[in-house]
Amino acid sequence: MARASAPGAIVIQFLGGIHEIYFPYVLMKPILVIAAIAGGMTGVATNAIFGSGLRAPAAPGSIIAVLIQTSGDSNFGPGWGYVGVTLSVILAATVSFLVSALFLLRTRKRDLATEGAGDLAAAIAQTEANKGKSSDALSGLRASAEGTAAGEGTTIADEVTAGGVAAGAVLTDKRVDHIVFACDAGMGSSAMGASVLRNKIKKAGVEGVTVVNQAIANLDGTADLIITQNQLTDRARAKSPNSIHVSVDNFMNSPKYDEVVDLVREQHQDKE
Repeated sequence: MARASAPGAIVIQFLGGIHEIYFPYVLMKPILVIAAIAGGMTGVATNAIFGSGLRAPAAPGSIIAVLIQTSGDSNFGPGWGYVGVTLSVILAATVSFLVSALFLLRTRKRDLATEGAGDLAAAIAQTEANKGKSSDALSGLRASAEGTAAGEGTTIADEVTAGGVAAGAVLTDKRVDHIVFACDAGMGSSAMGASVLRNKIKKAGVEGVTVVNQAIANLDGTADLIITQNQLTDRARAKSPNSIHVSVDNFMNSPKYDEVVDLVREQHQDKE
């Protein structure tokens, strides 16, 4: 579950600046706090050597916001501040990675043999308990983790049949020109998922297919195919019962995207 959800979490943290997304991964194995501390010390030491830093707080802590707020001045002269801040990020990440890898590799066999070890869903719940409130970012991560636990062994045809419709007829007769990625807010992870699928369809040479992201509450029944995380599919089906519904565990990386691309490619080739 952690491996499947990690790519999306990396994007949310690095580009979105929502750093609490990594807390559950550390809580799954608390000794990784040492890796986080070592990375933080490395970043601070790098900035101290260069005399680099930010002119104002970067909020949220996206790498984009960090670079915008970086002061160009440093101990080495004008412009070197950007070098110092960029290096601090790279070196901190590298040190955290190496220390984490050391701990994880040394205890891998024992962790795999221990029932309940590395429970991401439990770590997410513990993170929210420590914070004393729920979090949109962690809720999305929980949906991804629970979806992974349920597995992605089904195909699009299986899901259509499970929805109460004959799969063969729908996938043959239902032309897919408008695809919607739907989540609670209609932003964030669904927008990134839409971008991933849009690029796949473009690389496949298929034209005339729109891929957008939208909040489930705003679904109006016009979408030909709707992609949601596993826990939200029933809500999306209720809002748009005549659409093809595809459930994924992770918006950033799902094998079902290739099935969708194959479907639209075949339909558009048949039209030609």
